Amino acid sequence: LFLNNNNEEDKLKEDEEALLLSNIRVNGNHESLKYNNMNLASSSGKSYVFGIYVRRELRTLSDSDRDAFFDAAEIVFRVPTTEGQALYGSKYYSAGYYGAKHNVLSGNTNCDHMHDGLGFVTSHSALTLMFEQTLQAINPRVTVPYWDYTIDITAYELAGELSAFFDSPVFGEDYFGSAITMMNLEEEEATNETEEIKLPMIDEKTTLLQNGLNDETPKKSILKNGIYSLVVISTLLVVGATWTSSQTEKDSSLTESDYSFTAINSYGAFAEQYPFSGQYEMVEPHISTTLTATVNGVELDSSQNIVWQIETSTGEYEYPTGSSVVVIFQGTGKYALNWYSLTDTDDDASSSSQTLFKGFSNAKAPKFPNMAVESESGDSIVFSTYVRRELRTLSDTDRDAFFDAAEIVFRVPTTEGQATYGTKYYSAGYYGEKHNVLSGNSDCDHMHDGLGFVTSHSALTLMFEQTLQAINPRVTVPYWDYTIDITAYELSGELSSFFDSEIFGEDYFGSAVTTIPEDDIDDDTYAEGIVDPSGRILTGRFTKVEMSLDYWGITSNVYNAYGHIRSPWNNNNDPYVNRF
Repeated sequence: LFLNNNNEEDKLKEDEEALLLSNIRVNGNHESLKYNNMNLASSSGKSYVFGIYVRRELRTLSDSDRDAFFDAAEIVFRVPTTEGQALYGSKYYSAGYYGAKHNVLSGNTNCDHMHDGLGFVTSHSALTLMFEQTLQAINPRVTVPYWDYTIDITAYELAGELSAFFDSPVFGEDYFGSAITMMNLEEEEATNETEEIKLPMIDEKTTLLQNGLNDETPKKSILKNGIYSLVVISTLLVVGATWTSSQTEKDSSLTESDYSFTAINSYGAFAEQYPFSGQYEMVEPHISTTLTATVNGVELDSSQNIVWQIETSTGEYEYPTGSSVVVIFQGTGKYALNWYSLTDTDDDASSSSQTLFKGFSNAKAPKFPNMAVESESGDSIVFSTYVRRELRTLSDTDRDAFFDAAEIVFRVPTTEGQATYGTKYYSAGYYGEKHNVLSGNSDCDHMHDGLGFVTSHSALTLMFEQTLQAINPRVTVPYWDYTIDITAYELSGELSSFFDSEIFGEDYFGSAVTTIPEDDIDDDTYAEGIVDPSGRILTGRFTKVEMSLDYWGITSNVYNAYGHIRSPWNNNNDPYVNRF
């Protein structure tokens, strides 16, 4: 029973309320029922129910909720902020307001604040929440639904027809409406007398961007068309570009856009490993990368006289030759890159004549179609970025490099390490103490309570990674997909199958669960053959990692009773790292 005490007309009379309350008494006890799935109770003994908004996939909304969303959204997309706030209050902002905010933050000249770096999720979440609060100022029942576009992508993949994607109800009149109509593809003579495929046409009758509103369009579909027009047209351009490029083999001559290259390292092609990288050509720093020139998607053979122009980390250029070359990018960031096909008269890779392409008179490098960014000099850009992989998928070389660097961090104090590796070096004692102070402080757990969890752990992980890279710039912090090992346990029903994982092997983190050999038993601490109950790491390179503040040369106000870097309530007196 929910009593709306904010509306005098809905209040129950005292006698009616007493009657209702008497119906939920249990054995004469005036307390509310204690539900098994509730872990919170008030000081008075009453249990709680929680009122919370739920964001659902758009197609799962009831008709009334879907109409409520679109009705509120239509107002936002029609009514300016000043007029809207006069009607709906201070939390109302127009679509123009949100569009301008996103545009300023993403289109700023210094950087894209909306999409680059760790701010992506936070900034978009903030704007979405503000937009939702605007909708709720109009109708408090409304939430912002989400679009699970994988449903529609799957329909396209199964059908093999692009129309299957646009046949989705999401683009229907009751949702966002359609901004395109697929027409028959026709060939026409271009001015350069080459054949090209026309893009799917935009239907003039339903296009809001070209002709404004159509009198025949139902009112509710007008806004819905407008909301999605930019998204759909962007998709259209991508698809059209794909169709155009697929026809290049039919052309009698090649154009600049037919020139490209592939980048492959020991893990394979970046785009194959990470399809979401999309149109950007990505490489990894400090790892040998094979660049291969391609024309119209076909790799050039070694008989081609090819020279590359590759920017270095110092801003200068190198000019390796060959259709395939092996390079190592010495850092993260953007690098200008192009390749050239030499004419018979070319004799110097760095000369001005080198900008001529075989078969072309233009003095420019080709613009590769898979590049979204070009430098001011006209070169294409590759992006060099670190990649964090699951620990077991690392090559032997990369896994050894990670553990070799980590072992130094877990052995060498900060002062000594910075003298060798520079100011970004911090010891495991430093990171342990920082985490201990923030999570074990008497006022609150700053590491794990509230919204700071992800940010604080991401920050410490990044600092730790930079320490490792101060030792070996090739190294990244891998992750452990423990669901692999949990699944092994669930399938076998034996806990030992979890600890049999290679993660706890000598080549990884070592084991804390083992039978103690007789030769390793000292001071009669353990009887021969028993399982070590101490929690110490007994195998591998992380045995006897110190936990005392004195060893790491650290002064702290948070530690346990024995002066170890442990929570104040953890009175483990073992001087070494334990795992239980």
